[in-house]
Amino acid sequence: MSEPWYPAPFLGPVFEPGVEPVIATGYKYHPAEIALHGVESHKAIDFDAPRGTKILAPADGYYVATYGEFALTNEDGSPKTLSLEGALKGNPRNTDLKAPAGKGEFPIFFGSYVIQGWHGKGRYTQFAHVDWVNPKIPFYKSVELKDEQDKPTGDLAFSPVLRAVVSEYRKPSVAVKLKAGEVIGELGMTGCGWGQRCMKFAKIGKDGRPDFRGMDYTYYTEPHLHFMTFGKRVPRSRKPSAIWDPFGLYGQYDGGYPQAVKDWGNKLEGAKHNPLWL
Repeated sequence: MSEPWYPAPFLGPVFEPGVEPVIATGYKYHPAEIALHGVESHKAIDFDAPRGTKILAPADGYYVATYGEFALTNEDGSPKTLSLEGALKGNPRNTDLKAPAGKGEFPIFFGSYVIQGWHGKGRYTQFAHVDWVNPKIPFYKSVELKDEQDKPTGDLAFSPVLRAVVSEYRKPSVAVKLKAGEVIGELGMTGCGWGQRCMKFAKIGKDGRPDFRGMDYTYYTEPHLHFMTFGKRVPRSRKPSAIWDPFGLYGQYDGGYPQAVKDWGNKLEGAKHNPLWL
């Protein structure tokens, strides 16, 4: 009998000891966020924690990074806008947002400074909205998008490196192999600019790599790590074939987790945290 494709547990914690993040969003968006993004499915866990919190590699693997940022629009193509009152209304997690100066409605954007890891056996992890990426991890520049008249729109698409196939991930020229527990980045709120694109505030390195640490950009939801674990069967696709509860908080596995991970997961399951898979 062949081994089931659904993976065994393989992840450790993504934060250092002493960090106690809050699960703010699970698989389904909050109604206020559905209105912003136009979809119900979140496909990840949002861990709320202070900006600058270190993010750890939860497993041995091959890691890459890129950046993307898009203007959010209404069905008629007009820019989506948001006021401070609108951001706070009906969304209790927006307690640590950073609003633009002044009153009224401001345009909003969506995207991320993102790290992706490949861990063998069709298993991937993704870490979004980071402020900084470990320089060991190769950074791939965004693709600048243009309109029908070939003029830049200002939107930045993620590099195709996120669609890399297994043979490419194993090349040192494409991805870097890291051990579980190594620092891969710092938590932020990149991509979710409010009033201006976050990229306008970045320090850009020689390799085109942005650094948002200490930058005073504005964002419409509180700092968090968007953490996704998924499988991918279709080469060159960014679309996952399966989404997994990464720490088995809801009993999807019978065992196999180290006790430290079980303890960490139980702590996250406390009454003040939202369920993952609504």
